[in-house]
Amino acid sequence: MARTKINNDFPTQFTLFKKIKAKHDADGSSSVLNSYFDAQEIDLDADLIKGNAAEINHNNSLASKDDAEKQREQGNKRFKPVMKKVKRIVQNLKTFYAPAYPDVALWGVPTIESGRTKYESDIKKRIQYFKDIKIKHESYTPGTSPIDAFLLKNSIDLDALLVIVEAAEVFYENARLSKLNAVIEKQECRIKWKKVWKHVQGIYGYLKTMYADDPKMLTEYGFTIIETKKASAKRKCLLGGGKKITKNGLVFDSTFKNTKESILHLYKGFKVKGKPLILLPDQVFIIKKGYSRITVLNPEKNKRGGFDYESFC
Repeated sequence: MARTKINNDFPTQFTLFKKIKAKHDADGSSSVLNSYFDAQEIDLDADLIKGNAAEINHNNSLASKDDAEKQREQGNKRFKPVMKKVKRIVQNLKTFYAPAYPDVALWGVPTIESGRTKYESDIKKRIQYFKDIKIKHESYTPGTSPIDAFLLKNSIDLDALLVIVEAAEVFYENARLSKLNAVIEKQECRIKWKKVWKHVQGIYGYLKTMYADDPKMLTEYGFTIIETKKASAKRKCLLGGGKKITKNGLVFDSTFKNTKESILHLYKGFKVKGKPLILLPDQVFIIKKGYSRITVLNPEKNKRGGFDYESFC
């Protein structure tokens, strides 16, 4: 038993597309995909152009994302030391106003009656804390501000800190713009690649049926084939009245047969939820996509149920 592994990331998908194209181009007029491409009106040369354009958007997105991180780091490098001083100033204000801690809010920093201050994580709001403190401090007549002594003792110059904060704001804004650009470029990549990837998925489905007896042939087109280590086996199960059981690893397209007199209720997944598939005695259900795991319920409490099935576990 073999299955095909297909990754979701664009670089891997684009590499797979180019391998398919290389194989198809090398086979020329003898390519097994010729008739399929004619029927589906697929032009791999046109798809390659779209893929190359999508790759540019993908790389631009990564570059913008990387730049956003670097810009934010530079902003943090400047503002974090300032924020530490803001917290120290707030602590000083709490001492000044105690026990009327909420009065600290007059300086733009919300503080509750217990004296607890919850700082917002948003960088703009944190910067505003500093600016509000500076504005409030400067509203006092020189020498009368509650934090005058604290600033002097700790050599804190609010004007000098404002220059640092404004420089940090530039970096934070650059980070925001780069992050936004990363999102836009990523979306552009998805838009350009969507139809090409749909073609690749169609090619996979076609090749899968073409080489149903020899799935390893798909590796020549760049697909990764994984051999399952465990073979499936025919199994039997008895189910008491009113009981339920969940079975995993059921084989696609295999038979599931009710072997006893009780009817059975089949539910997709591991929950007895929704409308069940009802299986009468001796009735057979062909396992279809989405039913690799099923929960079987015997609703008849006075009848013993049972079934035959095929699974990998």
